[in-house]
Amino acid sequence: MFHLKDHLKDQYAILSDETIDKMQEDYPPSNTRYGIGWGIDVNDAGYRSVYHGGEGPGSDNFMRLIPSEDIALVILCNNEIGDHLYEIQDEICDALIPGFTKPKKEDQQYNESSAEPQIPEELLGKWKGKIVAYDREIEVELKVNRIEGAIINLSGQQENKIDLSVVTPDFMLGYFSGVIPTPDALHYPDKIRLALVRQGDRLSGSATADQWIEERQIRYELSSWIELIRN
Repeated sequence: MFHLKDHLKDQYAILSDETIDKMQEDYPPSNTRYGIGWGIDVNDAGYRSVYHGGEGPGSDNFMRLIPSEDIALVILCNNEIGDHLYEIQDEICDALIPGFTKPKKEDQQYNESSAEPQIPEELLGKWKGKIVAYDREIEVELKVNRIEGAIINLSGQQENKIDLSVVTPDFMLGYFSGVIPTPDALHYPDKIRLALVRQGDRLSGSATADQWIEERQIRYELSSWIELIRN
């Protein structure tokens, strides 16, 4: 109710409606995916919503607000169901708002799911720098072009392609196979999540060892600072 700006007479407003709007808008203009604590989405039917999900050992959850319809939905699961969360919320939204989702042709679904994000001109080129972990520094080279995509090389390891999920002129998010060789991360190698913000000819952000530990049923994450300069 707070984020939908549904005011109750006996409650004091901590934030103004204008401030709540700011939390739910995309900024800067190159960002079309995230506000302050909220994911942002406009679906094929033109409905704009803000959302956030989460997970833990043996649990998943998801919350979506559709401000134009004054609707909020929350899904709580005592199991890990991954992408099924989105299928469930689509069915709920369709029940509440007929026509909320529009069926797509099979070839459209295939093309959208298989196509990689287009890499903006601002990120193309060669970048060099380092990952600064708590006990060491690792030299890093990053090559970005529209033919191969984004290729990263950590010192002493083979080159790996970054599986990009979000790319804008000033931001890059994706995963690649590799290891940040700190004593604890060596126990859980294989996958690193890379989040980089561009400021001119400088990329900086986090390189996070991100692993699901099956035998302990927990997620392991350890982030290190990364900074790259365009060559």
